[in-house]
Amino acid sequence: MLFLIKNITFEINAGETIGIVGKIGSGKSTLLSQIAIESIKKNYNTLIFSGELKDSRLMKWMNLQICGKDNLYYNQQYDFYYPKDKQKVIETTNNKLFVYDNELGNDINKIIFAIYDAVKTKDVKMVILDNLMSMNL
Repeated sequence: MLFLIKNITFEINAGETIGIVGKIGSGKSTLLSQIAIESIKKNYNTLIFSGELKDSRLMKWMNLQICGKDNLYYNQQYDFYYPKDKQKVIETTNNKLFVYDNELGNDINKIIFAIYDAVKTKDVKMVILDNLMSMNL
């Protein structure tokens, strides 16, 4: 297996804005969801917005990453992996992870308001925006 990136470490400080770019399938969304998980583990309320995935699908993906590959079981009927330890997922994300999706529509003002509202009312400290290009903003 060829690894283009392996064992990277970086910090994102309060108030900073970063961008991650790359080709389709290069791992941008996976990296962003892992950043969200690390933020939650540090006890920061975190909002992740996807312009591409529905919130339920994104949440399933986050659950899989939280559990890790050794703590999953495969459901052949649904062709999907599920966490063995659902309690771990609940304890990790409970009242700390807020997932929004493109059901807000392509209205940038609605998206900005939803983010602003989450920061103010849910004490969100980390905001992650993923796949905005797919929304034709």
